[in-house]
Amino acid sequence: MIKKHRIIIILTLFLICLTAVVYFAAIKPLVESRIPVAETPETLEGESLGALNRYYMYSKLSREQISSIEVSNQSGNYKFIKKDGDFVLEENESVAIDSTALSNLVVTCSTTLSTEKVMDDAPDEKLSEYGLTKPEAYWVVTDNEGKQYKVYVGRELLTGGGYYCMFAGRRSVYVLDNSLATSVLAPVETYVTPYIIFGISQDDFYTVDDFSVYRNGEKFITAELVASDIQNNSEALAEHILTYPAAYSPDSSKLYGIFTQFSELKGESTYKLSADEEDFESCGLDEPEYMVSFNYKSREYYFLVSSLDDDGYYYVVSNIYSDIISKVPRDTLSFLEYDLLDWVSPYIFEMYITSVSEISVESEKTDVTFLLNHSADSSGAPTLTVETGDGRLFSGAEEVNNFRQLYKTYLSIDIQDYLPETVPESDVKMSDFLSDEKNRNLTFKVKTFGAGETTYEFYRYTTRRCAVKVNGSAEFYVPYDIVKKIESDTARFLNGEPIDSYGKN
Repeated sequence: MIKKHRIIIILTLFLICLTAVVYFAAIKPLVESRIPVAETPETLEGESLGALNRYYMYSKLSREQISSIEVSNQSGNYKFIKKDGDFVLEENESVAIDSTALSNLVVTCSTTLSTEKVMDDAPDEKLSEYGLTKPEAYWVVTDNEGKQYKVYVGRELLTGGGYYCMFAGRRSVYVLDNSLATSVLAPVETYVTPYIIFGISQDDFYTVDDFSVYRNGEKFITAELVASDIQNNSEALAEHILTYPAAYSPDSSKLYGIFTQFSELKGESTYKLSADEEDFESCGLDEPEYMVSFNYKSREYYFLVSSLDDDGYYYVVSNIYSDIISKVPRDTLSFLEYDLLDWVSPYIFEMYITSVSEISVESEKTDVTFLLNHSADSSGAPTLTVETGDGRLFSGAEEVNNFRQLYKTYLSIDIQDYLPETVPESDVKMSDFLSDEKNRNLTFKVKTFGAGETTYEFYRYTTRRCAVKVNGSAEFYVPYDIVKKIESDTARFLNGEPIDSYGKN
C-alpha cells in the first residue's frame, strides 16, 4: 500500500515537471510571438518623450533656468525679464505682478508636453489649415545660456480641446491644452495686480487724515484726525471729526472700516496698462464721478472713480499707478454711495466731559453758561467743579453728580432723518425758515480745550420735530422732546432739583 502511494507521488511530480518544460519550451514562445511589441516613438532633434509617449516640443525648463519670456498675441506684445531673481515686466518694472498668473505663464512656456502630435513635415496647406501660416500668437523663452525656444500658436481645435502649435524651425504640428487661453493668449493686463492704494500699515491705519469724498467735482464729506492732546478720550488710539459739511461726530466703525481697506485696496482685474487719454475717456475717467483723497504720513493719496457701469463695476485710477486703470466691483467701494446720514453718528454731540471747558444753553426760559473746572484730588483721581457765568459754584458731590446727569441729557441728542425741503403743510422753504432767528427755540454751545467752539441751534417746525444747525449747517432733524428736555433739565439743575437723564422732559 505504501509502495503504491509512493508511485503515485512520483508520477504526479513527473507530470508537473513535464508540463513546465512544454510551457516554457513551446507554448510561451508561441504566445509571445503573437503579441505586438510596442515600439518607442522616434523623436526629432529637440523633442523628448514624456508619460504615455507624449511629446515635449522641447526639453522641460525650470523657472530658475529661464531669463525671459516674450509673448505676442492679438492684444499686443509684452516681455517678462529676470531681475534680481524675480520676473518683472519690461518697460514697466515697478508694476506689481500677479504671482499666480505669472506662474501659469511660466509653466505653459517651459513645460510643452503635447496632448497629441498631429504630423511631421507638414505641407503648407496643412499648416494653413491649422492656422500656423499666419499664427495668432507666439512665445519665445530664453534660457540663462541665451538659447531661445519659439513656439507659434495656431487655431483652436474644433472640439475646443486645445490649440495647434508649431516649434519654430520644425514643421511638426502638436496640440497643446487650453492653458494657452489664460497664458500666452491673454493680454498683459492679466498679469498686473490691480492695486489702487497700498502701503497703509494695519498698525496705524487710524492716523489717516484729511479724508475726503468728492462727487462730481464737489466736496461731499471730510473727516480730519483730532490732535492727540485734544481728543475726547485721551486713551483712544485716534479720533476723527467730520469737518465738512459740519462738525458732526462720524460713525467711527464705518470710517475706520474704510481706512483698513487702504492697506491693500485693489480691483478685481486690471482694465488697462499704460492707459492714455483715450482710455480714460472711454471708461469715464476724464470726468470722474467720484474722487477720494487722504493724507498718511505726510503723503497725499487719491483715486478717481468712474460712474458705475451696467455690469456693476467702477473704473478706477490712483496717483500710485497713474496709468493703470483697475476694474472694481461695486461692493468694494460701497462707501461712495453713502448718504450723509450714513457717515454721521446718530448722536451729534459725543464728547467726553473731561474734554469740555464750557457749555452754554440759551432759550426763552434759560440762559446760562457753565464753566467746567477739571482737576485731580490727592490720589490723582479726576475731579470736577462747575461754575456759572454769574459766579454760582457747584462743587459738592451731589451737585457735581447731578451735573453729570445733566451732561448725559446733552449727550442724548439723536438725529432722526433728513430735513424736508419745505416746512410741512406750508410753502415756506426750510432754508428760509432756518434763516429767521425768531424760529429758533434753543441754542446749545460747547467749547473744548484747544478744539474751538461748536454751536447747535434748534428750530421747531412741527409738533414733534426740530431742525438742528451745527455751526450753521442744517441737514437733519431731532425729536422736539429732547430739545425740551435739555431746556427743562438745565433749569432743574439750576434750581437744585435732581435730574433723571433717562426720564421724560
